[in-house]
Amino acid sequence: MIITSQTVALRDGRACLLRSPTRRDAQPLLDFLAQTAGETSYLLREPGEVGYTLAQERDFIQTSNTAENRLMVLAEMDGTIAANASFWPVGVFARVRHRCEMGVVVRRPYWHLGVASVLLEQLFKGATACGYRQMELTAVATNARALALYEHLGFQRAGAVPNGIRYADGSCADEIIMVKQL
Repeated sequence: MIITSQTVALRDGRACLLRSPTRRDAQPLLDFLAQTAGETSYLLREPGEVGYTLAQERDFIQTSNTAENRLMVLAEMDGTIAANASFWPVGVFARVRHRCEMGVVVRRPYWHLGVASVLLEQLFKGATACGYRQMELTAVATNARALALYEHLGFQRAGAVPNGIRYADGSCADEIIMVKQL
């Protein structure tokens, strides 16, 4: 699925371009994933765990753009990818086709500007257009700002996976499961 590109104003008044990725974005997206993995402990990847090749990332972009049940949206600022959000199906069986999972990642220089909120609104619109009735996510229990944002946008806590996240140093954090009815 592809969205129509649009420019939105963020909290600080700066312009942010929301758009679907193209194959030319493959390397910048790989760089984005590598950078953001090292900026926070709230993502699933450890730094260095971006294991996609350039060809695989191009294929992933193509799949996201042509699939009727997936969406990837980039937020571009200052000539760079500031954030990325996407949704995908939970599964292919009839009993779970009404559900999608989502993820969002924002580069540290663009935190606290409202980028995640505008991306999530795009995901909600896209998921509804795809016929999804429920969106799901997981978040690290110690990520209070993200949990507050998700709750503000209508997600509810549905459970937790104790020690669901294990860090390289051996420490663990619970993983919170959240659900939003669309």
